[in-house]
Formats: sequence, C-alpha cells, structure tokens
Amino acid sequence: SPARAMAPRCPLGIAIRTGVHTHVRHRLHAHTLPFTVAGSPHLAGFNGIRLPSLAEGRRLCTFTRASFELSKEPLLDYVKARGDWANAPADKPALICEATGRAITFRELGPRIAGAAHELRARGFEQGDVLSLHMHNMPEYVIGFFAALSLGGVVTTSNPAYTATELAHQFGDSGATHFVTCDAYKDTVIKAIVTSGVLPKSQIESAESETCFVNAPPAEFFPELETPIDVERGLAVLPYSSGTTGRPKGVMLSQFNICANVQQTAFADETHAYSINADDVMMGVLPLFHIYGLAVLMCVALARQATLVLMPKFEPDRFLKAIQDYKITQAPVVPPIIVFLTKHPMVEQYDLSSLRSILSGAAPLDAHLQAAVAERLRCACRQGYGMTELSPIVSFSPRDPDAIVLGSCGKLAANTTVKIVDSLTREALPVGSEGELCVKGPQVMQGYLNRPDATAESIDADGFLITGDLARIDETGTLFIGDRVKELIKVKGFQVAPAELEGLLLKHTDVADVCVIGVPDERHGQLPCAYVVPRNEAHLDAEILLDFLKPHVAEFKLPQTFRFVDSVPKSASGKLLRRAIAELEAKRGSEAEGIKQE
Repeated sequence: SPARAMAPRCPLGIAIRTGVHTHVRHRLHAHTLPFTVAGSPHLAGFNGIRLPSLAEGRRLCTFTRASFELSKEPLLDYVKARGDWANAPADKPALICEATGRAITFRELGPRIAGAAHELRARGFEQGDVLSLHMHNMPEYVIGFFAALSLGGVVTTSNPAYTATELAHQFGDSGATHFVTCDAYKDTVIKAIVTSGVLPKSQIESAESETCFVNAPPAEFFPELETPIDVERGLAVLPYSSGTTGRPKGVMLSQFNICANVQQTAFADETHAYSINADDVMMGVLPLFHIYGLAVLMCVALARQATLVLMPKFEPDRFLKAIQDYKITQAPVVPPIIVFLTKHPMVEQYDLSSLRSILSGAAPLDAHLQAAVAERLRCACRQGYGMTELSPIVSFSPRDPDAIVLGSCGKLAANTTVKIVDSLTREALPVGSEGELCVKGPQVMQGYLNRPDATAESIDADGFLITGDLARIDETGTLFIGDRVKELIKVKGFQVAPAELEGLLLKHTDVADVCVIGVPDERHGQLPCAYVVPRNEAHLDAEILLDFLKPHVAEFKLPQTFRFVDSVPKSASGKLLRRAIAELEAKRGSEAEGIKQE
C-alpha cells in the first residue's frame, strides 16, 4: 500500500535564523507579530519592517509569517463544518455543471458524498486503497474525491489528455485499485490498466453512468471505519508532478497538508485571507486534477460556502458567457487566460461586471498584464505562488486591492517560513537578493512516492522544500518569483531570465503569446530564442521586435532567433512547456549565425 511507503513527515519547528544564533520561535496568534526577519530583532506588521543598518550586520533572507492554531480534522469534516453546509439556504447551489446546468445544493452535497462512500465500500474499497479519478470537471468529481477520503483512502488525479502510455506509468506507480473516468476516456483507461499490469478490485466506472458509485442515492450517515484516519501522516492525495525534469513523480499529500493549506489560505486573518465568502460565485475552469483547482478552487470554495460553477475545459465564448450568465464574482485562472482577457476583442461582447476579483497562479504574471487586466475588467487582479509539493499555496496578494504590489506574489501564508539561498552553495542570501526559494510549513509534502532519492534532494535537513524557483523578498515581506533555476539562459556566463523577455514582448500590441528558451551556441554557451504568436495575423518580424526590446534590455539578452508560430505548448495548468519547445528547436538543426526568423 502506498500509505505504508510514505516518507516520515518533516518536522514543523520554525526558527528565526541569524548568522550566529538560532532562537526558538513561540506560537503566536495571527494578529500579533505577523512577520519576523532573520538577523533583526525588530518586528513589525505587514506595512513594513524596520531594517537594521549595514553596521548591524548581514541580515539573511529568512521570513516567517505568524502561526495560528490549525485544525487537524479530516479534510471533509473540516470543509463541511466551516462551510456550514447543513445550515446553508435550502436552494443554495454548492456545485453547478456549466455543461448541463445540473446543480447540487450544499444541503444535498453531504448526503450525496455519504451515499457514494457506502457504494464505494461495497465495491471492496478499503482504507489505504487508491482511487484514480481520470475525469474533466463535473460535480461527480467532487463527490468521488471526498467519498474516497472519507473511507481513509487515497485519490490519485490525472489529466484527461494523457495517453494510455502516460497513464499506465501513473497507475503502476500509484498502485491504483479503483477507477472512475468519463465515457470519452474509458478506452484509454482500459489500455493503461492493461499496460501497467495493475489489478483493479472492481470494474472501471464511468461517472456518466447512473450505476457509478458517484451517482448513488444519498445517505444520512457515513460508513464507520475500523481504524481512525491518520490525518497527519496517512497518504490521502496523490497528484503527479508535471515531469518537466523527467518522468512524473507522485507527490504524497496527507489530509492535513490540504486541510492546513485551506486554513492558511482562507481563514488566517481578515486582512490577509483569500477574499472569498458565501456571497461569491466562483469560476471553476481550473482543472480539478491539478492541485490549484483541487485545493484553492474546490476546497476553499466549499469551506467558504461559495458556489462553484464547474467547466469541463476552457472555451473562450463559453467561459465569458458563464461569467455573464452566472454572475461570477471570483475567477481563479492561469496567465494564458489573463492574456486572453486582456487582449481579445471577444471580451467586449459580454457583461463581466459581476467580477470583483481574479486570482492568477501556476505561472508568473508580470506587472504590466496584471495592471492591464484589472483596468480592462475593472476588478482586482491578485497573484499567488505555490506548487503541487506545497499543497499548493505559499503566498498570495492581500485582500485590500490598494495593497496589491503588481508583479509580486504577495505576502506569505500564515504558518509559513521561507528562505532565499544561493542555488550552488545553499547559503542563505541577504534580504532583497535573488536566489532559490525554500519553503517550510505544514503544507510541505510528505515526499515523492517510491522515490526516496528525489525526496532527499527536494527537502533539506531542516525540513525546507527546495522549490527550484528563483525569487526575492523585499523588506516588507513581499515575494517576487522569477524563473526556474534550470530554465535560466546563460549567455557568456551572464544570466538571462526567459520570463523577463516574455513579459516585455507581451507588451507589444501585436504579440498574443510568447515563449523564450535557450539554445546551445558554440561561442556564447546559449542564446535566447523566442517563439512568438502574432495577434490577429499581424505582421511581425525579427527587426520589429528587436527594435521594441532594445531600449529595455542589455544587448546580450536580445533573442538571436525568432520563430513565428500559431501557438506555444502549455500544460493543463497553463505553464509554458519550455522543454517541448526546446525539443522542437533541437530538431531544426544548426543554422547560419545571425538573427533568424521563421
């Protein structure tokens, strides 16, 4: 059982580090001492932290945001209680299926999950068994997820776009025992099961079938468990990493990991908690198989008694129509959707005045786009930072729109400590320096399934997760995220951040999308190469874009190759797939030196 293969939980002791001493940090309430800065005895609120002078010594960049007591209930119990499902208005929808118009109210949702749990158990599902959810967004996804967790089981989520080969790796690695999918993906799931060699304990089920356990009649009580759920250490959720550095790895998350992050995100304090309440209607276009959709969208919405409108996938006209028709107030999205909302003329055809907040995550969003979408839609645009291995939230913009720092990922979530280190020496860097971000807190994963080597490489001896992301934190505790450490382009030893060039190119009115990669070069080591998607068939060439870039960046940063394409590949969560573009570029072979374009 994967539950028994889990790595030991990382210790959660949080320390304030100086160059000489380590002081034990006592538990604080959320309203007291919100931030500490390593090396400084001075504490202040979110509006600023007094910095010691250089004479006071070298301050290392380690930040901690104040702790508050976290509930350690099972995830479903916590979400139901905080969302007060039983006392919600009788007709208040919890889940709406955008594709069919079906709705499940908050009062109906708990009994529906309980009924599904009874049926799942009748199919031989036991504590520690693994349920595979290979589905697009729909209400039955939520029911299946919570039914498995209520039985002390594990849920592994997967992208419906996966091929049988990709899926077989996940099935075999996770030890999946039960499978729920949709009619459109059932053949792929069957092929993957055969290839993986796993032995299902019950038939593969389609959530669209009336006989599937997710469509069971409601029940008043949940099944009783022989053994209490190990909320803190037991494996519960098993998403797989994107695999940009190799085959995808199973990220082991406990119920406490997810539950703690819901609390850190939505219930820490009134000034910093994610601004969502029972009056909100949330856009559910983020895929629930992704940790951003699963935790920030699904769990937070249900814990705040907000209505969630689930879309199977992003389709521009349906997306805009859903905002208009359902009067969506909150839209957690990814940067490519922000680009669409900022630049596409179709947006003007719909009434989006109900929107009061957009949350961007899964990839960096530059200040220009953040300001542009807020101005066009007349709503706040916030940013958050996280990753699957962090359940996922580390930081997010404050509730007050006037306190949002454009281009930043906001302040740390409660109960979180971060440090910025040199990616080679692992030494902590001074405040304001850019280095590799490391994170510690209750949201840190348990480890990678069946990969103790990768776990040891990712979590240091002090319990910090090494994110692989470049970042800096200013003196107010505001976090700014750069590129992945391994994605930096090295031109004659000088570092070029792809995100910097992408942000600048997206400011050009005729650029719809862009991805910058480094390509090998004998003289320079690497050179930047830009894949550009022109907007509305606009005429673009290398000379136009170089003239646009030259006033803004040093000469060594200028792309030496421009490729004009119809689209750039992205993951389901909206991240640029640089490796896919790098592989495409490598196949093109060598070309003559100088500025090139296609």
